[in-house]
Amino acid sequence: MKRSTIIIITIIVITALSIGGYFMNGYSQRSTLKTALNIDELPASLKILDYSDQGVSSFRAEYELSVDPGQFNRLIQGRKYELRAASNDDLVRYATHPPGASFVPVALCIWGTAKNRVIIYTNISKSLVYVIWDEN
Repeated sequence: MKRSTIIIITIIVITALSIGGYFMNGYSQRSTLKTALNIDELPASLKILDYSDQGVSSFRAEYELSVDPGQFNRLIQGRKYELRAASNDDLVRYATHPPGASFVPVALCIWGTAKNRVIIYTNISKSLVYVIWDEN
């Protein structure tokens, strides 16, 4: 085989794997979020703005989301959350990678225990959401 053919095939394979990895990562993030929230479908307007995860024996995933305020309630329908007031200090204390200054939390929904919990912070309009999922 010619050297140029091998190079072209290599570039095509690397490109295909990169594109496939990108879409699989996005699917995995959405699937993990559905599991954390215990819901079958995410709201159509939901966008994942930022995502991080860490851990092996204990797992933590954090999501910064945008959602149409009218669809926010779909995010919290899977569990019986306790509603509390929230502040930026509270978010910074619990989040590993808190969102930037544009996110001002005013309320949080919490479910579970310290080792197995979901915490959902929301801004006043319920258009920006920060989700923390701890599972042990």
